[in-house]
Amino acid sequence: MAYSSSPPSRSPRLHSLDALRGLDMLIILGLDALVLLLASRNPESAFLQEAARQMTHARWEGLHLYDLVFPVFVFISGVSMSFSLGKYTSGNASSVPGLLHLWKRALVLAFLGLLVNGTLTWTESMRYASVLGLIGFSCAIAGTCILLCRRTGAVASAAGFILALITLLQFTCGNFTPDGSVNSWVDRHWLAGRLHGGVFDPEGPLLRRFRFRPVSGRMAGREIFEGKPALSRAPLRSNGRGRPSPFLRRQDAGRPLPHH
Repeated sequence: MAYSSSPPSRSPRLHSLDALRGLDMLIILGLDALVLLLASRNPESAFLQEAARQMTHARWEGLHLYDLVFPVFVFISGVSMSFSLGKYTSGNASSVPGLLHLWKRALVLAFLGLLVNGTLTWTESMRYASVLGLIGFSCAIAGTCILLCRRTGAVASAAGFILALITLLQFTCGNFTPDGSVNSWVDRHWLAGRLHGGVFDPEGPLLRRFRFRPVSGRMAGREIFEGKPALSRAPLRSNGRGRPSPFLRRQDAGRPLPHH
């Protein structure tokens, strides 16, 4: 009996997303420490000093490259949702299994975040918010909006309304100081335990600017998943001979969809 020696086929992957995830993880896992070390050994190098500054968080005002690491990671999670939640959003598929999967994952990540923070004392000295919990709950909330609303416009409208409300409260009831922001007020009144920032917690209930980052990521992922990039909806430019320019033609026609 003849046996096939060919290896089993693997699901194709979205290499651009893998590359972005790898770059993000590279910074998290040691590139930042390497840049800081090189800057400390070469204080006369203006380039390394600026690179080191970019590899640290801004204290409050301003924005450094390092401040974008986590938002990009959550955005990547949103892109991946288009593939992982695809079977729950197609046709008349039930949303219940997808919702259970999202919230089970969120609770597991939140518990792991508690373990990373330290001993589970359940006292005022314990920090309840965590990066892992932020990832889990932000993806679960965004995923719930996606599964219940289904349509991108409805999801975007819901996210935009909540963000607009938070912005309105900030401009009318708060100020742009660490203890005067709406986030800080919510953290101090609603978040139990120790706050990482003293008067606020970067991973507090409002989740700052990250809560709906997966929504924008999912929108980008949907364009890829459904094979409808924004470029394909734009009018094709002529190359002067009555035909579309070859640079604007679809290059992935007939390729299988990636999975993440």
